[in-house]
Amino acid sequence: MATLTTNLNIRLDRQVKEQAEAVFTELGMNMTTAINLFLRACIREHGIPFDLKLEMEDTTKRFGVAQGKLQVPDDIDLCNDEVADVFGGQSRTRERCGKVEQV
Repeated sequence: MATLTTNLNIRLDRQVKEQAEAVFTELGMNMTTAINLFLRACIREHGIPFDLKLEMEDTTKRFGVAQGKLQVPDDIDLCNDEVADVFGGQSRTRERCGKVEQV
């Protein structure tokens, strides 16, 4: 039984195409095979077969706090000191989120 095929035309940056072809050649395949692999993986995964993420920069975190989307405790620095103590601090006393404790 013959497989029906169709053509796919895309526009992309010349350097991207050349670099991708070099990678695929090293893997022993051509661009068509690589694109077919990608599309089949999309079908199998019912989506893009890898994570798409945006990095959350410090300014984004600050904006989230300003918008009320993220909560930061008033005594965050004291809590950070407590975490530092747990992981090797030398202090005989520590402030635990606003409370002083003897160690």
